[in-house]
Amino acid sequence: MSLPDHLAIVASTDQASATCPGCAASSTQVHSRYQRSLGDLPSQGQAVKLHVTLRRFRCPTPACPRRTFAEPLTGIAQRMARRTC
Repeated sequence: MSLPDHLAIVASTDQASATCPGCAASSTQVHSRYQRSLGDLPSQGQAVKLHVTLRRFRCPTPACPRRTFAEPLTGIAQRMARRTC
């Protein structure tokens, strides 16, 4: 029996709202969801991949140039990062 080449961790967020990075308005209106994959430090010699389902929110401010924005993974990864902090 062969071992998998990496350890996969599947998670999702549970924040009720997120703050728009463009205008700082809080939003609870979910636009869509997407999955983000992040690498982490190895565990027991195996690579670790974190698969997180995130939500995109609609910005409630009509004048804001950002129509939608993704919720942040504060303390886990920076925006656009491919690895965890």
